[in-house]
Amino acid sequence: MDFKLAQNFINTNQESVLEIFSTYQMIEILLFMKLYPSDSLLTSSRDDEINKLNKELNSKTLRKMTIKYLEKYPQDDYGLKILLEKVTPQRNTFMHSLWIILSAAKNKEQATKHGSLILEDFKKNANNLLDILLKVKFD
Repeated sequence: MDFKLAQNFINTNQESVLEIFSTYQMIEILLFMKLYPSDSLLTSSRDDEINKLNKELNSKTLRKMTIKYLEKYPQDDYGLKILLEKVTPQRNTFMHSLWIILSAAKNKEQATKHGSLILEDFKKNANNLLDILLKVKFD
């Protein structure tokens, strides 16, 4: 494993990496807000509420929110199921394994090839899901 291969790829593609990271964050907060509407952001006890909200947000992983969506909308009313099922493991790979995958490459060319395929595919699916979430208004 060559940590430098991953580091070089990430540094060279930092704009794309940051874009997909931000997209995953937007997907998670939009899905959270649509599935778990809450007035907790509008309270006077700010510090306690921030801690409470942080725990609530962290307990709602994208996988758990996918399950909640499918429980709430078993007929996939908003056509999100396929994209959620694609994006959830991609997000986990991106967030937890990208460095390992890139470091395991045999050389710079292989790291670039694998990394580019991952970023391209993950970005496409994440952006498609985000576009739908921005338009959808859940019941």
